[in-house]
Formats: sequence, structure tokens, C-alpha cells
Amino acid sequence: MAQVPIAPNKTDSKNHRQGKWVITFDKNWKPTALKDSIAYYRVINYKNDKPQGLTTDYFLSGQKQYEARLIEDRPKEIIEGKAVWYHDNGALSQEAFFTNGTQQGVGNYYYPSGKKYTEVFFKDGLTEGRVAYLDEAGVTTKVEYYEHGEQPALQKVWDAAVALYGKNNYAGAEVMFKDLALIFKNINGPDNGNIAYALNYLWMCQRYLKKADDAAASANEMCRVRELQKIPKDSTYRDWLYEMVTGFNQLKRLDELESPLVKTIAIEMEIH
Repeated sequence: MAQVPIAPNKTDSKNHRQGKWVITFDKNWKPTALKDSIAYYRVINYKNDKPQGLTTDYFLSGQKQYEARLIEDRPKEIIEGKAVWYHDNGALSQEAFFTNGTQQGVGNYYYPSGKKYTEVFFKDGLTEGRVAYLDEAGVTTKVEYYEHGEQPALQKVWDAAVALYGKNNYAGAEVMFKDLALIFKNINGPDNGNIAYALNYLWMCQRYLKKADDAAASANEMCRVRELQKIPKDSTYRDWLYEMVTGFNQLKRLDELESPLVKTIAIEMEIH
């Protein structure tokens, strides 16, 4: 455990802080002078009660916890420019950008291993757009969408994805339908019917993008999920299969589709 440094901590005749200060905090970031309660400490320089230069917070170990330029530190901290936070092992935890205390632009977040956890776009302090959360292997495990700091109804996200597809923006639609399939999976499990709807659009996007392997994987998963629903006289699914057989026949990859119903539809369409 490092020793907390000592500073003059001077105030002038107007009770304005001047020069170098070291301020100690407990585990809840409440100022404390009790030695056994100290969990963090701050090194900060003042001129006429205003912070000067970079303010740096430390774990009690002496490892950096945070660094930023503060315009004000009391009663509320106002950050200007880039701010960075660190894990107690020294690895970067978070980096963000502020204008007069309001977060703007991209904020990046990291695991203690150094792997990225997520990135979030801020506009006037509010989360905007798509936020994807990754595990340490880089696999997306969760996705959220935001408008002005709020999550819109899923129907609105769905409508936006369909609109992109309708405008032939298959790359943008692919991202959104892949996200929607994951969102539905996280909400209701891997075999719920909504996933099939998202996967049906997804394989079509991937077909147009010439991602034949991905399209086949999405189509097969769609069939697996849809057939679990056991919907009597599922005319919607049969329509999807007709489209699928046509599409994969054009790609000359019809044999990669696994559902027995695909074979039946192909025979009906006299495709051999």
C-alpha cells in the first residue's frame, strides 16, 4: 500500500484554495480524514479556488484511478476535454470527452484485461444510437438502441430496420436484424417466434450482400426456430420457404438448406 502524499492544502484570507492539495476519500467517494477509511486520494492544484491543469485521483495503492481537467470541483465537478478512468490493475477502464461538464461524442469502456466492453455515443450528455456490449472474446452479447437517452419501443427499432431493407440498404438492415434477433433471444430465450422473423430478413440481406455462408446459417437457424413453433397451416412460413428456395437456387447453394420442408417446396417448384 502506497503512502498518501502530503500537500500544503492552503487557503488564503478569502478562504480560497491555493496551490497543491491532496484530498482523501472513503470507498463511497466521501471526503474523509480518517486513516482507516481512506480508499482513494486526489492530487489537485488550485488558483483562487479554481482547479488548474490535470486533476488525478489514485487508488490507495498509488495506482491512477482517474485523470481529467476540471473547470470546477465544488459543489459539482465540471470536466472539460478528455477524461480517463483506470482499473485498479492499471488498465484503462473508461475514456470520455466533455464540453463544459456535458459528455459528448464517443465514450469507450474496457475490461480489466484491456479488451473493449462497449462504446457509447453521447450527444449533449444523452446516449444516442446503437450500443453493443461485447464479452472478452469480442462476441456481442447484448445490444440496445437509444434516442435522446431513452430506449425506444422495439417496434420502432423493427420499423427502422424494415425501412432500411425497403431502401435496399442491406448492410444497415443486416446489422439491425442481427441485433433484433439477439434482443429477442435475450428477452424471451433462443427459440421464440420473433427471432424467426428477424432471421428471415437477415438471410435475405446477406444474400444481397453476397454473404452466402452467413445467409445459409441464418436461413437454417430461422427454419429451426420457426418449425419449433408448430403453427398449424403456417402459410407465412411456406411463403418464406418459397422465397428461400428461389434465392438459394439462384446462388446454387440449395443443398445447404437443412429443413426437410425445403426439399418438399423445391419439388413443388420443380427445382431439382
